[in-house]
Formats: sequence, structure tokens, C-alpha cells
Amino acid sequence: MKKILFLVSLLVFLLLPSVAADQLEEFLAHIDAKDIRLLEGESNYDTILEILIEQPIDHRNPDGETFLQRIYISHIDPASPVVLVTAGYDHLSI
Repeated sequence: MKKILFLVSLLVFLLLPSVAADQLEEFLAHIDAKDIRLLEGESNYDTILEILIEQPIDHRNPDGETFLQRIYISHIDPASPVVLVTAGYDHLSI
């Protein structure tokens, strides 16, 4: 499970900064996501997205059972630093 989260996070970490702000929607159109939702609310971010990606429970059996991996992207500017939080269930203790 930690490997899956790490790989997905690494993918987002490596690909998102290379995408210009006006190309964020184009980038998101090319990923294999089950659902992409724009989250509204007061924030310092220009865009807040919730992305659901279907992951196999057992990567040695990709046709077996799956679960939805939830990823949040809080986007300001591609020139800004990327912050990756991997706290999982323990996020409230940060």
C-alpha cells in the first residue's frame, strides 16, 4: 500500500510541475482517473482538485479486485515549489 501511494505521489510530483497553469486541464485529461472534482472554498490556492484513481489491490494480479486511491492537488503556479504530504491516516498529528 505504501508503495502504491509512493508511486502515485511520485507520478504527481514529477509530472505536475512541468505543466503550465493553462495546461493543467489538458494534463488531467491524459491521466487514467475515475473521477476528477474541482473543490470549492476559501483557500490560497487557485485550484483544488480531488482525483480518484483505480488501483489493483494486488499488482501481481491486475485483473483482480481494485480500490480507489484519492489524491488532492492544490495548485497555485507551476513555478511554485511542490509540497508532497504522505501522512495518510496520521495527517491530523502534523
